[in-house]
Amino acid sequence: MSASPPALPVTGLLRSVCMAKLHIYLHLANIFGVWVKKWVKTGAKKCVALLLDSMKDHGSLTKPEIVNLLWNVLPDQLNDKRREYKINNILRKLRLEGLICNTTLAGNKSTWALVNNQK
Repeated sequence: MSASPPALPVTGLLRSVCMAKLHIYLHLANIFGVWVKKWVKTGAKKCVALLLDSMKDHGSLTKPEIVNLLWNVLPDQLNDKRREYKINNILRKLRLEGLICNTTLAGNKSTWALVNNQK
């Protein structure tokens, strides 16, 4: 068995610096967490509502049309890769809930449409 190294004594200055950093991290986490919760409640609902309304109006949409529709609705804090992930997650969630379906046409062109009972 190996002995663990002895704990270093924490001096008053070091303790206050650590506590200050911890306070800052917790404050930032709280701000970020509030922003995420706020966006999840409002932003995601706006994206879903916009997507479903557009599908009701147009019948079906292709993936590039959906991306163009939702791109500017997503938060500016998300980079391009994260926006693509978010759009894919929204489509996946709606598909798994049975609200929309995906049909593949000739080649790689797929369209997304409302399930018949949602029109």
